[in-house]
Amino acid sequence: MHDMKAQGVALEDQQVQEQHPRVSIIEAYKESPRAQRAIIVIVPVYILMTAIAYLFTWIRHDIPLRPEVVAFIMLSMLFVLIWHSVVVKGVRQTVAFFLLSWAISWFCEFIGHNYGWFFGEYHYTGTLGPRIGGVPILIIVTWSVLMYSAFMLIDWLIEMKGEKRVRSR
Repeated sequence: MHDMKAQGVALEDQQVQEQHPRVSIIEAYKESPRAQRAIIVIVPVYILMTAIAYLFTWIRHDIPLRPEVVAFIMLSMLFVLIWHSVVVKGVRQTVAFFLLSWAISWFCEFIGHNYGWFFGEYHYTGTLGPRIGGVPILIIVTWSVLMYSAFMLIDWLIEMKGEKRVRSR
């Protein structure tokens, strides 16, 4: 009885492997849609550019990056990610994702900034620009960029490869 169960499990595993063979990360990258490959390159390039800029300001003992530069980097990254999301997920899912991410970001930062929950006591200076409820808009944008990047990385790693899922009714 035990041997038959083991054979059944082994047969199921073999069928799953035949239907979904394992591929290397390089192969998965090559098989990914063009927009997916583009974002896999663009996000690390932005991160690298920011790291280099911070390194230069540190080496020169200069003031940190100017808020305008940070705002430009984050807003341009947001526009790239919105473009990517529209191409990969569609307009409806893009709007839903970013509205939800902005709402969650603002709520967590609002509670943290005003009541000290989540991250402890902290306050923003006026350097980061306009605010909503004490939370700089730039912070909300930054969280949405991080959320979308993490979401798409996880999406890609679990082999959805950014494709739209068909909903069952």
